[in-house]
Amino acid sequence: MGRNSLFFMSLLVMIVGGTACSSEDPAATESSDQTETVEDATEKEEAEKQEEGSTKEEKGMENQGDPRVDINGEIVFSRDNDTVQIEGTTNLMPGADLTVSFDAVKNILFSNWTNLTVEEDGSFSGEVDYPNVDEPLDLKITYTPDDQKEEMVEAYGEYGENMEGPFVRIDPDEERENGEPKHILYTDYVLGEEDQTITIEPPENEPPEDYGEMEAWLDFDAEREGDFVYIEGQSNILQGARILASIDADNYIISGYNDYDDVRPDGSFRMRVPIPGEDKLGEDADPHVEVEMSAQVQPPYIQEVYGETGGNLQGSMVEETSTDRYRVVKEVKISELSGSE
Repeated sequence: MGRNSLFFMSLLVMIVGGTACSSEDPAATESSDQTETVEDATEKEEAEKQEEGSTKEEKGMENQGDPRVDINGEIVFSRDNDTVQIEGTTNLMPGADLTVSFDAVKNILFSNWTNLTVEEDGSFSGEVDYPNVDEPLDLKITYTPDDQKEEMVEAYGEYGENMEGPFVRIDPDEERENGEPKHILYTDYVLGEEDQTITIEPPENEPPEDYGEMEAWLDFDAEREGDFVYIEGQSNILQGARILASIDADNYIISGYNDYDDVRPDGSFRMRVPIPGEDKLGEDADPHVEVEMSAQVQPPYIQEVYGETGGNLQGSMVEETSTDRYRVVKEVKISELSGSE
């Protein structure tokens, strides 16, 4: 074979080889692109997971486990479905149990409550059925030291004595065996006949400057709405003292139309008193609502300050009863209230 023939054959081999290489490059490029796409998707998925985890961590409160306990969230009441949904966050330790319950004035409630457990990120959520009763109800969210895990008791105290903050109050229902108070996390809201969405927020009021002084006083605003008198008041009486509101009328014997609240940390109290129907009162009746703090019905730690019969109480609002007992009292006629017919 001549030199020219060898040259042309070599050239042909180079052209064919080059063509083969060129035909393989798109496939290689496509494979490379697919690999990069899979890697990008994996990285994106991992980034999303990290972001989700970060968001979940941010949802919790930074001071989780702090003695100054906090809580926020939302309560959604659906009257059509008769359900209440609760969702929120707290800095209570994970595993703590919050109790959601209802309180009525005219009815006795037994089973409408539920426990919500605080998750690792501080969140809690749940749903509870609204009791089938024909009256407004108080919805309460509480953390009580009873029946909690050991680590909760160590952190917050056997009687809640280590807890602090605007949501902490003296337990209105229970006290220690020695008569000293228990402390609980507590927030409550009134649910009526219509759908409601309520934001869980701390109370903003501060105790009065003369809080705890012997010259005791109480004041309140009252408004009639339907068959109830709604009362919101303020006092310098010690936290935990029981305030009673009742309906009375001269020359009539009326019983069972009352409500009570214990003075809250900011000195406030609020109640909802049912009004007797026309069948209970005559046309000449002029009923009034009476709000009082009677020393003889108070727990021991309150009586130690004011005296067992209230003998240490002073001031223009202090009244001596026929049985030599003392009370702080104020009354207002229902006919004078806003909303009265």
